[in-house]
Amino acid sequence: MSEKDPRVEHLDTVFLSTSEALACLQISKQGFYSLIQRGKITRIKKGSAVLFFS
Repeated sequence: MSEKDPRVEHLDTVFLSTSEALACLQISKQGFYSLIQRGKITRIKKGSAVLFFS
């Protein structure tokens, strides 16, 4: 059994994927993207990865 890289564990506690954020907030994709457009949720993009602060 391999241990998870501590750096990856830290990222998992600080950031959420889009699907994780939707599940956590229990809102529609449309509502979620509306919050992003209005600046209520900050989006972090690195290459093809899009993450959100938890």
